[in-house]
Amino acid sequence: MTKILSSVAELDREIAALAGLPFGEWAARRWSFRFDEDTGRLPADPFSPEYRQVQLDLYKKITQKDHYDAWTSEPIPLLFEQNIDPYPYPYITRDAEHVGNYFIATGHILHAVKAAKPSGSVLHYGCGTGFTTLPIAACGYDVAAVDINADAIRIVDALAAARKLPIVTCCGDFSQVPDEAKRYDIVLFYASFHHCWDFDTVLGSLHRRLPDGGAIIFAGEPVFADFPKPWGLRLDGGALLEIRGKGWMELAFSESFFLEALARAGFAVEKKDHQPLLDIFIARKSSKL
Repeated sequence: MTKILSSVAELDREIAALAGLPFGEWAARRWSFRFDEDTGRLPADPFSPEYRQVQLDLYKKITQKDHYDAWTSEPIPLLFEQNIDPYPYPYITRDAEHVGNYFIATGHILHAVKAAKPSGSVLHYGCGTGFTTLPIAACGYDVAAVDINADAIRIVDALAAARKLPIVTCCGDFSQVPDEAKRYDIVLFYASFHHCWDFDTVLGSLHRRLPDGGAIIFAGEPVFADFPKPWGLRLDGGALLEIRGKGWMELAFSESFFLEALARAGFAVEKKDHQPLLDIFIARKSSKL
């Protein structure tokens, strides 16, 4: 049974109870609680500034912060020696099931990349420490990787150098690229787009950056048919750990809203269902805005 929380004090007690648990038990028990929200009082238009403000106020309530800034909230320290060969993430978890899921997910993503374009250039946003970035480059794609965490970029650079993979990196947010003049055939978000607070603005800028026939791939993003609101803060225990503990922006989308947002930005979308592990959406540039 899921415990419904109504205060930050209750949330902090639940988070404290998870401390020190083995990875597998911690991963399972974090789904045992959620935060309460009266979705019936949300503004009717999910594209409106009023709707966005309600979600920002909820973020501020949970984090006890007075604003959200990606550059101060999203990066977390990553120890270089613990994230390079021979045990880069996810091997650092020492959990075979977790690592196996990453391998399976990466396989599906590689298939989606080839389906989008058999060769060419890939811009990977939110690359983290490179577990997915490196195999794409090893498949012969021209890869650029962007992450807001300078520690993560340093790790990707080291792993790419060790494996002689020519990956271009950039420490930046979702509005930045390593080369402003370049147009990328594919833009990849793997479990990263949901950190994008100004997602509608980013979709518009990516439409302009992609060439005709280019595509955005969204893999492993929290897009749910039954999400109880069009979009906004996720309030399950797994997301709350990141919101409260790190100050991360953890959004989710109803599938109908997600598809409408992409259509408004000029994309036609194909969904590939790989549940229970992940869904992949390939959004192809379909019109000029």
